[in-house]
Amino acid sequence: MSHFAVLCLVSSAALAAADGDVRGAVDNMLEPFHEFECTGMDNEFVQDIDITDETREEYMTRSTSKVWLGVGQYAEESEDRFWHPATSAQIAAIVAAFPEEGIFGTNHGRPDEAKSIDFRWKRTSSNAGDRTYTYTVFGLPEGAEVLDVPYKDLMSFHEYCVYCGYNVVPHDANLSTPELREQHKAKHSHALVEDVADPKSDVVKVINRTNPDAKWDWYVVGGRWKNHLYTKDGGVGDILPLAEWGFEDRVEQARVRFGGYYDIVKAALDAHPATKSWEQVRADYTTGEGDNAKLDIDGARTFYNDQPGVLAARACAPSSL
Repeated sequence: MSHFAVLCLVSSAALAAADGDVRGAVDNMLEPFHEFECTGMDNEFVQDIDITDETREEYMTRSTSKVWLGVGQYAEESEDRFWHPATSAQIAAIVAAFPEEGIFGTNHGRPDEAKSIDFRWKRTSSNAGDRTYTYTVFGLPEGAEVLDVPYKDLMSFHEYCVYCGYNVVPHDANLSTPELREQHKAKHSHALVEDVADPKSDVVKVINRTNPDAKWDWYVVGGRWKNHLYTKDGGVGDILPLAEWGFEDRVEQARVRFGGYYDIVKAALDAHPATKSWEQVRADYTTGEGDNAKLDIDGARTFYNDQPGVLAARACAPSSL
């Protein structure tokens, strides 16, 4: 999840269209970019996007991990019958490798040679406050094994659509009717099938009802930056006439306040060997290219922060920063 500050400049025409209501004008400006899946506003900005081809491609190529118990018999790895109480030695190994960090700690793991653990494990607690944990390890009955199984071998395309949470409706259904919208308002992807009652029947089309221009799922005027617009006379607010906005004044105040600090920092940097920028350091600590590029973020941070120039500059920082 990301949060952004967005400055909305309302024109006279937009304000007039909203009958002089500034907040109403802002709503009108942002409405074309709402995320239907979150707002639920089924309006002219929402479209039916045909996703049949990509959904079928997923069905044909995706796979999932299953416990194979025999010909045609599969089970979920999470089933209780495959998880057994850990021995004291296994518990000791888990605790040594992963201290009991509570609800936000590492509470599951797979075999890890570096940590001397050769089994899958889970740590659960009915009360995180008392730190009373139950340890279980994964074990299969004789003859069973974990396999990566294609979805197309487990279910029909119709069943796959149901598995994905799509709303299954008759192929000739009118998705725009208020009744269907209300009935399925929690689902925004629909599978149009030949026979709803037959899980093996053909899927005619899969559509995703969405706003392709979606940019936001929720907003509030002001929000975390409430009263951050300053007027020329020193007042603050969230909604201001443009002529009263004291932006230039705030820039000048910042220049006066921190202008001298810039000279001090520059002198500190000049007194030390050339300081690499964060972009340069990231490049130095990145190996590989394209999709295979890997950044050693911890190493980059350590190198950057330990540079003499950076240390000297931070030592100059006024306490008000």
